[in-house]
Amino acid sequence: MDGKELVDYVDTPETLSLRAELESINAALAGAEVRLGGMRMAAPFLVRKFRATRKEGPHVFKRHGRLYGGFWQSLPRLQRHLLTLGGEPVADLDFSSMFVRLAFIRQGVVPPSGDLYRVPGLEAHRAEVKELTVSLFFRRAGAEATRLPKGMAGRLPNGWTMTRFKEAVGALHPALIPLFDTDVGFDLMFMESRLLVAVLLVLSERGIVALPMHDGIMVKQSARLEAMAVMGETSVRHLGCTLPVVEKSIKLPQA
Repeated sequence: MDGKELVDYVDTPETLSLRAELESINAALAGAEVRLGGMRMAAPFLVRKFRATRKEGPHVFKRHGRLYGGFWQSLPRLQRHLLTLGGEPVADLDFSSMFVRLAFIRQGVVPPSGDLYRVPGLEAHRAEVKELTVSLFFRRAGAEATRLPKGMAGRLPNGWTMTRFKEAVGALHPALIPLFDTDVGFDLMFMESRLLVAVLLVLSERGIVALPMHDGIMVKQSARLEAMAVMGETSVRHLGCTLPVVEKSIKLPQA
């Protein structure tokens, strides 16, 4: 299990509530008509994974918490056009720059607008900026990031080192510097998962089936505007500010 170990725990009112939320989400998915390339897919069974800080209890369920188990989560982007919900093509809705925005909120700072992964000098390398920025929030105690991950140097322009990257991100987002080289990432993942679960529950109550990603959802096209409104409203309710939502284009394979 890649060094991970399942840990038993004692049920509490909190775990019972968490389980009830997931049962409600799975029940909504069980009745959904989800097809891939015209073939109806079996009902998924989502699980929520938390990270324990110690093997023995009592355990706290406030780290990680992301949902897993949906086949669409690992579906290549070029195959998403094959997905349908209730006979309709899907809309891919995403909380924009979500992880960095959650880091700002954790620091008590209202996140700036725009693309927060747009680092001067690396405008054409958004995927690399996102990957490196997120990695700064998943460091073991005392393990400062001083060199680029293996293979990353060849993906960046000449002259970019990890030190230069951290300085550039720090200059762009000074409020986040105290979070660099920490393991706060698992706390941010919990914030993210808590918001996503809340969105799924609201949509389920409205009869809208949503396929969860980690920082967004897919819904049928006719429900996209209502779903985007729910995502924004739920972020205000849970985080105190509106997280911007964008509809990502679903790419078709090149002829």
